[in-house]
Amino acid sequence: MYSIPKDWKLVKFKDVFERITKKNRENNQNVLTISAQYGLISQEEFFNKIVASNDKSNYYLLNKGDFAYNKSYSNDYPYGAFKKLTRYDKGIVSPLYICFTPKENIVPEYYENFFESRFFDKEINAIAQEGARNHGLLNMAVGDFFNTKLPMPPFKEQKQIANILSTWNRAIELKDTLINKKMELLAATIQRYKRKLFESIDFDKWTTTKLKKVFSVRKEMDYESEEQPLYSFTIEKGVSPKTDRYNRSFLVKGDKKYKVTKFNDLVYNPANLKYGAISVNKNPDSVLISPIYETLYVKDTNKYDIDFFKYFLTTSEMISYYKSKVEGTLVERSAVKVDQFLLFTLDVPEYNVQKRVTNHLNTIDKSIDILKRQKEMLELQKKGLMQRLLTGQLRVQV
Repeated sequence: MYSIPKDWKLVKFKDVFERITKKNRENNQNVLTISAQYGLISQEEFFNKIVASNDKSNYYLLNKGDFAYNKSYSNDYPYGAFKKLTRYDKGIVSPLYICFTPKENIVPEYYENFFESRFFDKEINAIAQEGARNHGLLNMAVGDFFNTKLPMPPFKEQKQIANILSTWNRAIELKDTLINKKMELLAATIQRYKRKLFESIDFDKWTTTKLKKVFSVRKEMDYESEEQPLYSFTIEKGVSPKTDRYNRSFLVKGDKKYKVTKFNDLVYNPANLKYGAISVNKNPDSVLISPIYETLYVKDTNKYDIDFFKYFLTTSEMISYYKSKVEGTLVERSAVKVDQFLLFTLDVPEYNVQKRVTNHLNTIDKSIDILKRQKEMLELQKKGLMQRLLTGQLRVQV
């Protein structure tokens, strides 16, 4: 149960929101999906294709300002995700979503922040049946969902809280814009090198080189320990520490071995390489990752610079190339095996030119990292404010 001020109300979800059951009778083709970063976004825009069924008449029709709750759980959203439609005037979502629209007595932006704060997770946890999580979906009755409880501050206070948090949202969005522009600059600079557009660089000595000449497969396996912890590998963060929330290694018996990865190893996910699951491990100490990943190391570090390969093997052009190598319906063709990966080629200059190129690209990359850290600080500040404002611990003047 929520701890709220005396002048706030505790109301049922159905007192604040009205369920949407209107089906797609107008043949709307803007199929939406929920993204952690972009909210409700068109599948065509997010996936570059529509992954919905051909018959969309059973999908729910949403208007701008409506909400959708995706019962699918993930590492980012262990109790599912709530998002408000802001990008389009209309769209449709899967009938697996629970959809609702705000009633007139509330400020929708207050509840948009409330859902994002994860305070509502405990209400979902109370109605989701344990042991009934099939196919990645939380199992709950729609009636139970709309009977959950929500805090309701006075209307003016809802509005003031939403206005304060919107200031941080705008600052975070600005950092996102700057990050995207710098990433576009990085990608464009790499393309300029690939197209030999820098007069100061000698491109005549760039030779087409198979990756097997550069890399060897690291085959070391070891047990998890304090000295060698088990790490995650994701598209967004590469090789990174597991969080306490999602670390389920305690469920695994201690006799399981994991793959060793060391500083400057190239790591990729064979099944998800087509989505860009490739990165260089920049953790200074040896760590462990799942055996499903491939780990490669540079054979001769005096001849080949790993950061040069990091930039040129992770371009959107290369990711499209990887995708072309795994297209098909057969399961065994859905992954890029390491023997195939090592047959890929790249134009590679002499070592001193590799370093010059890398230093140039690193300068841009470092500016991206600074912006990302600034964004993270803003997100932490916003999170702290949300913890206090949305629960009434910090009151605002109205």
